Amino acid sequence: MTASNGSQGQKEVVFLQPKEGLIRFDSIRLATLSKRHQLVLAVGTDGVSEVGLVRYVLDHNTATFVSCCTQEQTMDPPANDHTSSDNNVLFQSLQKRLNQLEIWREIAVRPTQEECHQQDWDLWESPTDDLVKLSMRCISVRAEMNANLPVLVDPQDDNLCSAPSTIPGDSGLGLFLKPLDGKPLRQGDRLCYYYGHIHNFQSAKLLEDRSYLLGLHGDLMVDAGPACLRHIHARFINDPLNEAYVNCQFIPDKEDMLARAAVVSTREIQPEEELFVAYGDAYWSQQTSAGTVMPTVVPPSINQG
Repeated sequence: MTASNGSQGQKEVVFLQPKEGLIRFDSIRLATLSKRHQLVLAVGTDGVSEVGLVRYVLDHNTATFVSCCTQEQTMDPPANDHTSSDNNVLFQSLQKRLNQLEIWREIAVRPTQEECHQQDWDLWESPTDDLVKLSMRCISVRAEMNANLPVLVDPQDDNLCSAPSTIPGDSGLGLFLKPLDGKPLRQGDRLCYYYGHIHNFQSAKLLEDRSYLLGLHGDLMVDAGPACLRHIHARFINDPLNEAYVNCQFIPDKEDMLARAAVVSTREIQPEEELFVAYGDAYWSQQTSAGTVMPTVVPPSINQG
């Protein structure tokens, strides 16, 4: 990784593609802003991780990275190097820092120096608030927070499995009930949780794919779409566009810091049944495709179809 000083205190880094071994991208693609620009979390061989804008040179194996931060930030790579406890502490710390930054940006309430995170002192020391810098810092901290999203260990996941959906056509994977005890699931029982990267209306605008966004309450949303979150079972639950098939619903957790929704059965569910939920009119009004309607027949199982 080579560096030179950019304008306004930004660090400009020129690097080869990941195959050259000089730098790698985290598995999270934060946002695609255009054909040549992406918002990424870049991790250097020196262990320094930064969120920034990448401009690709399409006819070469090079790109230019401009950090979103005006000062270098160091963090552990987002691989499985953290213990679960350490990762929770880091995530919660970043979540608290982000909340403080967004209050500062949105309603111009400055924290005291004691309240301000040390890595944000450069913003605090400025005599005036720079909304552009505050916005970019919010993007940076949110990306770092989401890169350290703790994995939720839920014993209920052992009763679920993903398999090709029974919805006609090319519908991808669905989620099925495969209880270890072979018993039906009672109405009102929780199956799993829907969670993911945490967003608000502002940050969600930067996402290229918003098809996995779930609104919880207010402007709090979670996105289980990134490929690195495929361990989240609830992301595979489909909408049959037929109320006769709907057998579960999303119930948002009332505690903001948890940012998740419980998937709860709305009727008794038999083993091998595919799980279905109604996404709602607001979801479908934002999609380019109309979806596939399940015909009203006997509810399908994983062994049919």
